[in-house]
Amino acid sequence: MTGTGDTAGLDRRLADALVRLGHGLRSSARRTAQEHGLSLLQQNVLLALDRLPRERHEVAALAAEFDVTTSTMSSTGTALERKGLVTRSPAADRRRRVLSLTEAGAEVAHVLSARSDPLMAALAGIREQDRTTTLHTLLRVIADMQRTDPAMSRDTTRGTPDCR
Repeated sequence: MTGTGDTAGLDRRLADALVRLGHGLRSSARRTAQEHGLSLLQQNVLLALDRLPRERHEVAALAAEFDVTTSTMSSTGTALERKGLVTRSPAADRRRRVLSLTEAGAEVAHVLSARSDPLMAALAGIREQDRTTTLHTLLRVIADMQRTDPAMSRDTTRGTPDCR
């Protein structure tokens, strides 16, 4: 592809493919959340508690992770606690609360994490060098978009602690 029109066409096709991928992943996430009687935020919190280091399990840290208020995260924690999926305990300074997965919560998180299996299988079929290039390219696109659109600053990292 050599002309500007060809590049614009390629860019449009790439943008469309990313949008389709995003829609498919969101649809899958909504479906799995509903199947387990969870909201999307509740599901994402369970997955984050399963992946994030313990020091990031404080309600305030989770609120920042998902760009919600501390009050919203506290309510989410309460709902998950009522469902028997998390427990709350005091943090080191005793004013803060830490969420931890219960055994049932860990089991649900494990089942929920399997929703990414089809994506992981598709990625596994791509050469490692191509996956590395794609990752670096996507992270650059995200960073560029975050610089030019402040509304993108947290939205693009929500629920993806591993890609920072």
